[in-house]
Amino acid sequence: MNISLRNGQYLSENGTKESFETIEIQDGVIAGFNVDMPSEKVIDCTNRLVLPTLTDLNVTIPQTSAQSLKTELTAAASGGIGRVCLSPQTSPINDTPAITKLIERNARAAGASELIILGAMTKGLNGNQLSEYAELTDAGCAGLSNAYHTLESLAITKHCLDYAHTFNIPIFIHPMEPSLYIGCMHNGAASTFMGLKGIPEIAETVAIAQLCTLAEASGVHLHFSQVSCGDSVSLIRDAKKRGLRITADVAIANLIYTDGAIDGFNSTFHTLPPLRSESNRLALIKGVQDGTIDAICSGHTPCSVANKKAPFAEAAIGMSTIENIYHYALTLDKANELPLERFIEVMNQGASWVIGKQARTISVDEKANLSIVDVEYERILSDDEIVSSGLNTPLSQQHALGRVEHTFVDGALVFSA
Repeated sequence: MNISLRNGQYLSENGTKESFETIEIQDGVIAGFNVDMPSEKVIDCTNRLVLPTLTDLNVTIPQTSAQSLKTELTAAASGGIGRVCLSPQTSPINDTPAITKLIERNARAAGASELIILGAMTKGLNGNQLSEYAELTDAGCAGLSNAYHTLESLAITKHCLDYAHTFNIPIFIHPMEPSLYIGCMHNGAASTFMGLKGIPEIAETVAIAQLCTLAEASGVHLHFSQVSCGDSVSLIRDAKKRGLRITADVAIANLIYTDGAIDGFNSTFHTLPPLRSESNRLALIKGVQDGTIDAICSGHTPCSVANKKAPFAEAAIGMSTIENIYHYALTLDKANELPLERFIEVMNQGASWVIGKQARTISVDEKANLSIVDVEYERILSDDEIVSSGLNTPLSQQHALGRVEHTFVDGALVFSA
């Protein structure tokens, strides 16, 4: 189908907003700007931004049936995210090529956002017996992760990093020292007031310090998933200055919310890593601004209403965020904390670089990988609007900014509001 986008602004390759009269998409490829070509469909982009689709480095989808993947990948497309990195914490756990291939087939049938698959570092995510790294990457895994499961010892960790370096496979690690990572929220005034066991910042920073030392010895590309502390940013900044192959991302929740949001034992905010203090939140934003943190991820984890209704410490961990990523981006932009253009840069160029993929660009002869976004749109988000199976979003029945109206992935129109 030939589609014409009319009268809006698009984000150019150099990160500037450029006005256009037409963007012509012919058979899925951007054929020209400001030219008149035959079209079967016209999309009015007046007062809209045409933006490259984003890449999300951290999404958990426990059930990987064709229907479950279709639901969550459509939710991603509805949020302007064109590529999704799937955690190996699936059912069954993605620790063999056969499971990888099954997930890949089911995702292909979804016809929505592209799925980037991460394999399990250890069999069953048990933390002690390595998976077959070469076979997993040959099957299509873009990297390896142990999800939120810790490794049994530093000796096992070193073996994993050395083995991954042999095959030039990136390793994604959630930095957690298990002997210290005990609790259900940030260790601070709020946890003390509510009488909940707190997770200290050192539970993350100790792990990062150890992992940086091991990464330096092995030469592996080590990616820190969802860092949450200001001291973690400092450690990563120093490691990069020393030339280590270190990258990092931060979950959007940790850029927006603090442990103060848990007031009233609101289990919607029971996340991993935990929401931390305002000083940590600001340090994370600075890390994104100066490039220490390479990417922002959604950390999207759909949970059932029943599993979130348990007492806070026992409630399911995770937040549904993927389809409202532009609400959070616009919130940061309006607060003058992170410009929208920088947000898109780290969720496009930064995230793509981590997984060895080309960043998405809106340019002639490129396949259409773009979203049309109304950044002025405001509404109260009803549960009926939520595409994901997870209603565990803090935006439910709340004021939300921005709306993705259309998303193209690899030339195909996969979502229309």
